[in-house]
Amino acid sequence: MALAAAAAGGRFLPGTRMAGRSLAFLDAAAAATRLRGGPGASVAIEGLELAEPLALKPEAMGLVLDEAASLEAARAWSASRRGRLAALTLGWRAIDLKARYQLDDRTARAWLEELKRQVDRDPIIPYVDLTAGPPVLRDGRDGLRLDVEASVDRLRRGLPDAPDAFETVVERFAPAGVDAAAALSTVAARLNGTLGLEAWDPVLDETLRWELPATAWQPALLRVEWDGQAWRWRLRPEGLKELQAGLTAQLGDRRLDLAEVAAVLARRLDGDAAAAARLRHPPRQVTVRAGDTVAGIGREAGIPFPWILAANPGLGDQLRPGQTITLPSLDDLLPMPPRRDRRILVTLGTQRLRASQDGALRWDWPVSTGIESSPTATGVFQVQDRQVEAFATAWDLWMPQFLAIYQPDPRVQVFNGFHGLPRHKDGRLVWADLIGRPASYGCIVLGTENAKLLYDWALPGTVVEVRD
Repeated sequence: MALAAAAAGGRFLPGTRMAGRSLAFLDAAAAATRLRGGPGASVAIEGLELAEPLALKPEAMGLVLDEAASLEAARAWSASRRGRLAALTLGWRAIDLKARYQLDDRTARAWLEELKRQVDRDPIIPYVDLTAGPPVLRDGRDGLRLDVEASVDRLRRGLPDAPDAFETVVERFAPAGVDAAAALSTVAARLNGTLGLEAWDPVLDETLRWELPATAWQPALLRVEWDGQAWRWRLRPEGLKELQAGLTAQLGDRRLDLAEVAAVLARRLDGDAAAAARLRHPPRQVTVRAGDTVAGIGREAGIPFPWILAANPGLGDQLRPGQTITLPSLDDLLPMPPRRDRRILVTLGTQRLRASQDGALRWDWPVSTGIESSPTATGVFQVQDRQVEAFATAWDLWMPQFLAIYQPDPRVQVFNGFHGLPRHKDGRLVWADLIGRPASYGCIVLGTENAKLLYDWALPGTVVEVRD
């Protein structure tokens, strides 16, 4: 009688189960509530190489319960011969029906994009490990890329069922084939030799050289790896502290950057014989002497005096003997990586420019520098900007082939530099008959043809030294 009443009232018969939940004697609304509220089974996510197994609820993967389709499937079972037989046996012949699902694309893609960040990795080529003493050859590893769109499509094709396990679409990328055994032999031989290191001071144009035994740089070794074209040495700067201490004793007041030393050592090991670390000059303190002026101290130090004023706020023009002031780093005037292959020397006393390339004199020309009331600063600068033609607003002058080399004042975006004979806005040339004598307002003026040659040759970073 109970079975007949259930069937007549549109309720599910005993033995009707779906997704692990009994729907016996429930009407459609109650059955839908039970399907929504049950714990549900987790789906094992496969095809990954994660540290821990991954299992997710279907809804976290974008699989949304299709209540109407699920209830229709349960109703069809309940009304079937097998369903009625299961009801008569009080569920002994029942089966657990699968719920029906739809795909929420946005949720599925968001979950897979997050998973992709955990799964994706680049391939690792076999490498030589140097961290444990003698070199050891380590195996490589495939790279992985999770294909989000293909994985979403695989989820969609599995509908309307929620899978017990789901395998994402992951592509594998094998590392490049290399002769790691040959690299191991080469590395072992290199560890028995010395290594040359150079440090260059672009301000003084001085180079220091050391021949380092392997014991001096072995503590910094990390690995030797293939970069797609050659085997490259990789070092750890923190392993060079003892080496740095030994080098520092020969530097005086100058400094070496530890990370830069590591990079240069690695390049030397890679075979780059021209690699050199840069020697740097830290800011320093000077004591004012009787009769000193800020301009005089700047000229003696090779620093435009407004740079000293900027480094000492409130200093003013009146100095007291015994007073201590700060001189900024000479490297502040060399903000770009300096070129080592070419250098320009300007001598104010002789009004000459000498340009050298790879140590050989290229040109020796007369120039005109700043007049006494607006002198050209002494110091070591560099080519920082190039303009085919620049305009000097303060003097209404066009300056052809302009090479900016220093800011007279770091607080003002104005540069002094090299240029050809200037002209007024009306086209008249200026100082054409004064080359070889001070004439400008601080720039270094060349003849027209010489300015063109220098402009093409003096690439950014070229060091420029101006002496009295």
